Amino acid sequence: MDPVPFLVAVSSLAGLAAGVAADAALHEYSLSKLERQLRDQPRRLERITARLKDFERLTLSLKMWNVLAALIGIVAADMVWNPGNRGRVGNVVFVAVLFAVLGVVLHGFVRVLAQRVAERALAQLLGFAVVVRFLMTPFMAPAIAAGHLLGKFFGADQKNDQSEEAVEEILDAVAEGEAGGVLHEEAAGLIENIIDLNDL
Repeated sequence: MDPVPFLVAVSSLAGLAAGVAADAALHEYSLSKLERQLRDQPRRLERITARLKDFERLTLSLKMWNVLAALIGIVAADMVWNPGNRGRVGNVVFVAVLFAVLGVVLHGFVRVLAQRVAERALAQLLGFAVVVRFLMTPFMAPAIAAGHLLGKFFGADQKNDQSEEAVEEILDAVAEGEAGGVLHEEAAGLIENIIDLNDL
């Protein structure tokens, strides 16, 4: 057995797991919890919050990364399980289904775990997400341009961007108030939960 396809398949699963965990952490973290967790590391917190300003591109690049990792894993797994019959439709379908089942289990487990420890996962995986964003930039530019064109075609509102900025300002003020002792932790959590509920 050739070890290269096996290593590529395992690496793509690991890359997929890291991408899923980073994406889940980006969507689930709480800024106030992150600030409490890293209060004794102000420089690291500053770097993390600066990187989080590019949230949309980070999440888009991670989603693209996850699709790419899954596709590479399927091709590599087909080479491992069917070394002599590459390219036969039945074999590829079998491997794709096997990889999809494993991916769903892996995806679900990793996502739930990352959501439970979102701040810690974010602190550990944000550097990975930034590297993925850099690697996926050539693929993201056409996707973002197509999204803007479709948005204009279907009459998407630009007001959504303004409301997101207002929400960010409110959350920043809540975090500052909590850090300064003006706002109690429970009140800050309540405000964050109300904003999250409004986003649904």
